Amino acid sequence: MLSVRYIYLIAPMIKAMQELSEHNNKLEKENKQQKDKIEQFQLELKEIKGWIEQIKESSKQNN
Repeated sequence: MLSVRYIYLIAPMIKAMQELSEHNNKLEKENKQQKDKIEQFQLELKEIKGWIEQIKESSKQNN
């Protein structure tokens, strides 16, 4: 009959959990950076749209 010696699994399981935690932290950091970039791009896009509207209004007034 086969048996499992669980005591030998503890160290590898702890190591795997540490690696997963580190990987998760890295992904969370990357996610925050991407969210910050998206927010910055949205602000820039809003500003550009404002410029476009100003150009359109200026063009209408000149015609």
